[in-house]
Formats: sequence, structure tokens, C-alpha cells
Amino acid sequence: MGTFLAVSSVIGKTQSQVVSSLTNYAKSVNGGLQQEDNINSETPNSCIIEELNSNTSVFYPDGYLEWDDSSKYISKELNTAVFSFHIHDGDLWMLFYTRTEKL
Repeated sequence: MGTFLAVSSVIGKTQSQVVSSLTNYAKSVNGGLQQEDNINSETPNSCIIEELNSNTSVFYPDGYLEWDDSSKYISKELNTAVFSFHIHDGDLWMLFYTRTEKL
């Protein structure tokens, strides 16, 4: 099995803002998001969210396919730019920039 990585990088928003928005996205698609302690990148269904200099990155669980939809939702709800990355098996790299104005 290859390497798969999906990440959203949210510009100018704090970790708590992104967690709130991502929670709203999960609820909108009948899912959920809850905080857990003592997880790492190998924990199944884990989502790692980290902030640095008021920019926040979301590392989605392995096999998560809604990374682009999540990025669009966060961009619209928080009215900010979001870059979404997807690396498939190390040989296909996709990068999307989303800037969706809040209606």
C-alpha cells in the first residue's frame, strides 16, 4: 500500500476557529469531530490540527477523501484562503487554492 496524505492549510485563522469550522462541516455531512488525547499519525481516523503563527494545518486521517470539500467549507465559513494538498502514493501531488467569500 502506498502513501496517502491530505492536508488543509488555513491562512490567518487559529486552531480553535478551524476546529469549530471543521466540526460544523462534519455535522453537515452527518459526521462528527471530537478531541482525543494521546493520538498520533498512526491512530485510525485521527485528524491532527496544528497552529503556527496564526495559520492552521489540518492533517486528515488516512483514506479521507473529502479533503477538498472540507477546505472549501472552512474557506467559506471563516472567509479566508485555504490551500488543500493531496499526495497519492508519492507520485501524484495535487494542490488547490480556495478562497470562497461568505454569503
